[in-house]
Amino acid sequence: MKIACFTDIHNQQCMLNFPTVLRSSAVAAVDGVLAEWGKCDLAIDGGDNFSDYPYWERSCALPYKNWLDIKKKLVDNFARAAKCKRVLYVGGNNDPILGDLPTRDNPPYNTCDFYHTGPMKETLGELKEGEFFGGFCKSKVTEIYHLAFHYVVGGVDFFGLNLDPDDAFNNHDCTYNADSLVWLKNKLAEIDPDGKKLIFVVGHVNTACRETDLSIHYPRADWVDALHGAFRGHRNLFFLYGHVHGQDFMHDASWQSVLHFDDSFEIINENGPLEKKDRERVSFSTVHMGGLRPFGKAFLDDGLTGAVPEGGEPHYCPGTGTPTMAQYMVIETSPDKVTFTVRNTGSAPGFSVDDKPEPYTVRLVK
Repeated sequence: MKIACFTDIHNQQCMLNFPTVLRSSAVAAVDGVLAEWGKCDLAIDGGDNFSDYPYWERSCALPYKNWLDIKKKLVDNFARAAKCKRVLYVGGNNDPILGDLPTRDNPPYNTCDFYHTGPMKETLGELKEGEFFGGFCKSKVTEIYHLAFHYVVGGVDFFGLNLDPDDAFNNHDCTYNADSLVWLKNKLAEIDPDGKKLIFVVGHVNTACRETDLSIHYPRADWVDALHGAFRGHRNLFFLYGHVHGQDFMHDASWQSVLHFDDSFEIINENGPLEKKDRERVSFSTVHMGGLRPFGKAFLDDGLTGAVPEGGEPHYCPGTGTPTMAQYMVIETSPDKVTFTVRNTGSAPGFSVDDKPEPYTVRLVK
């Protein structure tokens, strides 16, 4: 099967004036997938669809009509990449902030929900009892969140793992709910007792990547250990994540996006592709799906003018322009291997659309 992976669009607030505008790299990424692979069997959205608020400690109170408008544009765009419009969504650490608290004009609403209000329930199917772990957000007491869930698509197991919405204003990165990680560990043990089944777990935040040591951002070792502990021993499990993005997290070779861990949570392939002799040592693997927004001045001079909620007069926002550096990923599976391919949407030297990193293939343990 073929899986198209997109993450970290970060539609800035000034892109969310009504009518809203979807970041150009998200459109270009889908166009790239269709041109090279055609429609995939599944697409994945790894979260952080929105960001850059006038404040962090409370809701930015995006008007509800704006949310409905941008959600439709987001859903319609990613649906183009997948057969039967099948897209699996998880939320990022930035996403819960938009409609988290009520205002004079808005009730609190869930800007991470792509199930109850569509499209996942219609395209991927209804989640039966035992196939999800739900929890309630304190500021939206009537609305259940799927903190972890499980689908089977084309005979392959996919899990979604959402960040705890109650942690949204506690720290920038958020954490996973402890009970949801227990559910995930038990469910993985149930469906993969031998540790050899092909499994993809999709979350937003990871605890390590090749470019930098992320441990300084994650001092709460309890959930880090719980996350890796849930994965340990599932040797054909790949954890797909986003969160880290921009020019500091670009890959000029597809193997750089994949980390293989042993049972002690040590990285095996720190300096190169996994060697054949080391495949038996792999306990689980993590995969960075890329990111569709850079930082700083890595944009064309075609940004939008607008104002954030409660943000004063409209002004030009260069970060809403066309990104010159942005990446996405396509995964191809077969009975004996998985291949990861990174692609670019931008124009920066070395990371332009014409620069095509070599695919990276991982043999499955039988």
